Amino acid sequence: MNDKTKKTLIVGASILVAATGLFFIGRATLNRIKRNAEDKRKKILEEEVSGGGTIQEQVEETESTYNPSGDVKLIAGYILGANMFYYPTEVNGIIMKLNNTDVKKLADAWKNKYKRSLYSDLDDEWDSCGTWGFTNCYESSMKRLSKLGLR
Repeated sequence: MNDKTKKTLIVGASILVAATGLFFIGRATLNRIKRNAEDKRKKILEEEVSGGGTIQEQVEETESTYNPSGDVKLIAGYILGANMFYYPTEVNGIIMKLNNTDVKKLADAWKNKYKRSLYSDLDDEWDSCGTWGFTNCYESSMKRLSKLGLR
């Protein structure tokens, strides 16, 4: 082998080793970033589930005197059974005016009474909202329930 061929092989091998090293370093860095993001997400989820919310939520929870039985009956009258009409203004108005603690109480009372979640009953409701096909009339309420983990 002459010197030019040796030089070319050494340079090629160096480039190959460097590229391989950069690939593995980059992959390890991406995995570390993903792992950190997943750990952060799990920590936030554990805080939400364990009830360790913000100070405002804790104050609302201790000061809440909300009794959901009347709203449970009212919403049930709107969405349960075979309905000819849809009531998005009424149902969304009831759920959206409540604070997070009261929405949780409403969902718990619904689950205790009907043995299924309020979210699933809102989702199962046949609603056309005045359009052809099927759309969801109670989307804002369902998003709020989902955000609070009350599916």
